[in-house]
Amino acid sequence: MNIAIVGATLQAKVFAVVLAEVGHRIHWLVPHLPQNGELSERINALHEKGHITFVHNVAHLPHDLETCLLCYRPTEKENALLFLDALKAIPTPHLTMMINGSTFGLHGTAQLQAKSPQYEWSYLPDIIQEGSALKSFLEAKQIMVGLQSEASRTWMDEFLRPFFPLAHQKLFMPILDAELAKLSISGMLATRISYMNDVAHVAETLGVDILNIKQGMAADTRIGASYLSPGVGFGGENFSHDILMLSSEVSKSGAKSRLLEQVWEINEDQK
Repeated sequence: MNIAIVGATLQAKVFAVVLAEVGHRIHWLVPHLPQNGELSERINALHEKGHITFVHNVAHLPHDLETCLLCYRPTEKENALLFLDALKAIPTPHLTMMINGSTFGLHGTAQLQAKSPQYEWSYLPDIIQEGSALKSFLEAKQIMVGLQSEASRTWMDEFLRPFFPLAHQKLFMPILDAELAKLSISGMLATRISYMNDVAHVAETLGVDILNIKQGMAADTRIGASYLSPGVGFGGENFSHDILMLSSEVSKSGAKSRLLEQVWEINEDQK
């Protein structure tokens, strides 16, 4: 299958590698070639073998594309819309599926769909973690997918089958549900980090070793060991952007989340 990957995110790198390695022909529209960083050597090796082609202009994408995977940063929605406009100038009779892997907030995929309604659309949330990029995708217990229709469900089921062959490994739901779930995951992780920083302050006041508290909490299987380390607070462009986006979406809905406000305040105090 001829697949266009658009964007320079870590998610784009991961999908370029895993899709090329299962036999797809990848046409990666990226402004700069990946010179270093996670997965770069693997990408360059696949490029030398002809499995990945780097493209620097939309007009140079092949006309026999079958799907596009959009992997933009949260702040690049305008770039995504411009890409869809430019794509209209290229005859692509076999292009039927658009996969949005970008986090543009609630209704973000719908805004892209409104720009190019002739395609089927799906949403594949970005779950890639720095430092364990391939593992975070390939070893995911379940992959969440937002769907426009039953046709997109059938298509995405086949698309993901090489990596997630069992039915229970794919969690299909409407696109809006998946968008809110993606933001809510970041909100939950941020809450754990902020809570542990709060507990660390209490432990210090009481003269208690926070490491013992952390180990005791991790021993409870309902909690587990992930995101229990106190520190300087959460950061990173995408993670922080998710929290702000979730808070904004809650406010726009007319609801109020005191917890999200406190999580952000604790994090800012910790920096």
